[in-house]
Amino acid sequence: MILKNFSKHILIIDCYSKKKQVEFWKNNMNTASELYINSINNYCYNKYKFTILNPCYDDFELPPLDKLNYDGAIFTGSSYSVYDNHKHIDNCKEMFHLLLQKKISLFGSCFGLQLFINETGGLIAESIKGREIGICRNVLFNKKHYLYKNKNEFNFFDTICSHADTIIKIPNEATIIS
Repeated sequence: MILKNFSKHILIIDCYSKKKQVEFWKNNMNTASELYINSINNYCYNKYKFTILNPCYDDFELPPLDKLNYDGAIFTGSSYSVYDNHKHIDNCKEMFHLLLQKKISLFGSCFGLQLFINETGGLIAESIKGREIGICRNVLFNKKHYLYKNKNEFNFFDTICSHADTIIKIPNEATIIS
């Protein structure tokens, strides 16, 4: 799922636990939500307002539906897998469904993408080959998708990857963009 009306107030659902985020800070690393905020502010002409929710904190409480007034939402990566049996994962799933109910445009990377697939009829599983670490080369753009319609200068991109899970089945209504 992709952000379509990405305009002013963005909700970031940081899917890392508090323990993992503290570890990032101790090692002078940004959290996933900080990375998104920095990237968006560095590459966009407008400055956006951000709200961060942490469904993987032990004290997390779901916000009431009427308080979810955002132009878009981003689900980050996580140390968890979507098939883990844990309260934090249940919180992420509930947040996803609340935002869908509000018809808020969504973007998911890594764990976020896996969550979207898992919760809309697809299937995620642990990779039988173990953790994938490296560079994915020559990832092809779907030039028919509105995000890439003006990207005539190139058709491919390279990206860093590190995943222990794999997509087994993509939901029927999904659109592959790259």
